[in-house]
Amino acid sequence: MNTEERIQRLEEALAEKDVEVEALRKLGQAIGSTFNTERLLEVVAEIAVQVTGTDTCFIYILNETGQEL
Repeated sequence: MNTEERIQRLEEALAEKDVEVEALRKLGQAIGSTFNTERLLEVVAEIAVQVTGTDTCFIYILNETGQEL
């Protein structure tokens, strides 16, 4: 691998990490400012969709016995 290819790969890896760090920042901000559980889960799902590049995200909520609500 030549120097230019290595630089390109490092830049791509850095860009991916930037996306992850931004997602974590948004999550931290949401956790610290959102007291509504439903809204917090919406924000988590939105960020998960952005980071993974998917169209949708499902969050299953379980009760204390492990049964889906």
